[in-house]
Order: sequence, then structure tokens, then C-alpha cells
Amino acid sequence: MDERKESGMEPKDWFVRGHNIVDGNGILNCDGIAVPEYRKGVFIWTPPPAAAGVAIEELRKARHKHTDSTHLFVVPRLMGPYCRKHTWKVADVIVEVTAGHPAWPLNTHEPLTLVFVFPFIRNEPWQLKRSPAIVGMGKRLSKMFKEGDRS
Repeated sequence: MDERKESGMEPKDWFVRGHNIVDGNGILNCDGIAVPEYRKGVFIWTPPPAAAGVAIEELRKARHKHTDSTHLFVVPRLMGPYCRKHTWKVADVIVEVTAGHPAWPLNTHEPLTLVFVFPFIRNEPWQLKRSPAIVGMGKRLSKMFKEGDRS
């Protein structure tokens, strides 16, 4: 199975494409019953702030069902307290982009939260979230966005 490169998903896609299901009728199994076809990919979740709770819940389900896909969850911090618990459970790296940074304009008034969810790895510890390299990268990215470093 080849890997799909994805762009931002609409809310209707969270329940199908976000779970690695290829659009279409599926493939026929040995009994002649159509079953979904799965393909790993890179998925960008950009929910509206009011729907962030539903989107992060679907992301958590998708992460555990299909462990070989990469996800990027992008949401303004407006609904942060509502879905923060679920976000910290699923995320490998969380970076906040302050309002006024060249990548996120000042008129948005809220910081932007970027949640990176990497595929599981084949050896222990299975996830990258607490490895020194990933923690260091998250700290450097956060510092870069807070200081407004354009490099």
C-alpha cells in the first residue's frame, strides 16, 4: 500500500479519510463482501475552534486504529482548555505560534496551536513523544515562534 499525501480535511473527512479509509466502494474480500481499503498518509486537521473537541477525539481514535500515519492538528488556542487533556495525550510535539508572528497575523488575537502526531515506531518506547530529541525539537520550535525568529 502506498502512502497518501493529504491537504486539510473538511469535517466530513474526519470520520473517513482521517481514519486512513480510501474513498470509494472498497475491495471485495474472499466472500465477495466489500471491505474498506486502508492506506497510510499525512493528514492535516484544521477544525473550527468550536469543533476542536470532536476532531481531537476522532484523531485519537485514528491514531490507535492505524499507527503508521502522520497527523498535524492545527487550531487556535481559543478552545484550548476544552480539548487540552486529549491533545496532550495524543501529541508527540505541541508548538504554539504567537499572534503577530509572520506566520500567524496579529488580527487573529489568539495563539495558534500546532499538534504533531508521528507514527508509532517498531521498538520500545513505541512513541517519540518523550524522547530527548523530540522534546528538544519542541522546545526549540516554541522558542523560535515566541521570539519571532524568521529563520
